[in-house]
Amino acid sequence: MRQFIQQLEALAKSHKTDAKWVFVPTRSLAATLPERLLHRGCDWANFRFVTPFEVALEMVGPALVSAGIRPKPEELGPLLIARLATALPDDVSPHFRPLLSQPGMDVCLWRTLHELRMAGVEPKQLIGKLENAKEAELVALFQAYVDYLAEHRMADRAEVFLRAANLKIRKRIVFVMVVNS
Repeated sequence: MRQFIQQLEALAKSHKTDAKWVFVPTRSLAATLPERLLHRGCDWANFRFVTPFEVALEMVGPALVSAGIRPKPEELGPLLIARLATALPDDVSPHFRPLLSQPGMDVCLWRTLHELRMAGVEPKQLIGKLENAKEAELVALFQAYVDYLAEHRMADRAEVFLRAANLKIRKRIVFVMVVNS
């Protein structure tokens, strides 16, 4: 990390007035880096520390709003999945419903569905490839989640990234750096 801070300092000195975008994996790192630069006496006013999701949301935000679609808050994920699993019919949901009383099960199910969405997998792609009832239940839950987003006109993280990737970029970004923590 020390070497990266030194590189940022050198960049600040050599390009004093240019805007500098620094892509970071988390918001916490985006808050930590300016603080570290400040403690070293570095002027970081022209730096913009952002996560890829923030950039994607900024890119597609106006189009989402004009289409009446709002971004789904990330904190909603586990709670929404628990609610959707509870609402599945009894004949479809024999496995997950009793497990939802276990701490962290809603988070585990949410992460699974989130990873599937981020990988570009749709529920219909999994149909016909199922080997047991638990997998069928997961697909039913996945479909309920996708249907909920459509019905309530919401875009999750995967949808925001997909829409941003499909945009034609008209501005040129001068400096782009990626930080791996």
